[in-house]
Amino acid sequence: MEPTVNMCTCARFATFLAVFVCRFALVSSFLVGCKEENCGEPVIPPQALRIVGGHESISGSLPWTVMLVWCDFFRCGGAILSSQFILTAAHCFDEPRYPCFRLNSKETRHPSNWTVFAGKQNAIRSNTGEMMFEVEEIFIHPLYHNHSHRNDIALLRLKTNITYTSLIRPICLPTSSQVVADGQPCIVAGYGETLAAQTFSLNQVTVKVISDKVCTQPDWYGPSYYDPPEQFCAGFEHGGKDACDGDSGSPLVCDFDGKWYASGIVSKGFGCAAPKRPGVYTNVSYHDFWIRTTLAANVPGPLCLT
Repeated sequence: MEPTVNMCTCARFATFLAVFVCRFALVSSFLVGCKEENCGEPVIPPQALRIVGGHESISGSLPWTVMLVWCDFFRCGGAILSSQFILTAAHCFDEPRYPCFRLNSKETRHPSNWTVFAGKQNAIRSNTGEMMFEVEEIFIHPLYHNHSHRNDIALLRLKTNITYTSLIRPICLPTSSQVVADGQPCIVAGYGETLAAQTFSLNQVTVKVISDKVCTQPDWYGPSYYDPPEQFCAGFEHGGKDACDGDSGSPLVCDFDGKWYASGIVSKGFGCAAPKRPGVYTNVSYHDFWIRTTLAANVPGPLCLT
């Protein structure tokens, strides 16, 4: 018997597909149709070596790294995507463990309770060239799950545009095709704990991407702790080098053809730098479409990302 074809269904699908392709093309052209300061190109190259097992970064070598402060408390890290937007983790906006006495203190998602510091080399000391920005709007992935940390990604729109300097520059946003490879070395940096003498400086460490096959083994994280390909692991089997408490939302940056890209976002992990317990990162390239459509829908004019 010949299969029947519902022409109305085909027509609707064709229309939907055409609209989807058109919108995607429009978003893509909207985002790359202008030129801005080169992304992923620091004036001082980062050394490939609070972060465990690492060292203090050289000022200006990680110029996209920012510090997010909630109600006067250091809360998370983030990365500059453009002069208007910051990339960070959605779980930074979960309910805090400590009180705040501002008007909107119960609202961790209220923009007025947040400030962003760029060009900052130390979390508790001011340094020449740092800048502070107020937050206009917070965009959290609509499918974010606060227990599993799936879709642990968020964007912040600033009230005023960032002026780039040698200490403050944007990171590149990877496309869906720029996927990190197993064993690829990448750099993670943040102001969090180091399990050593606390300096509150911007520290960095080099970790390697670990395959899903290895990281989901029973003596590692097992098959249910994280969700590839939306998340991935990076670190070492023996531990010793890792992101830690306070580094949440900070970018894991990887080198593609001489430029640095925000390939991951510090999301979760079991302890800090423990053997077979590497850091789990949100896969930024997996969320390429959500990021670009969110940005395109919330800027008044052309937005440059590369």
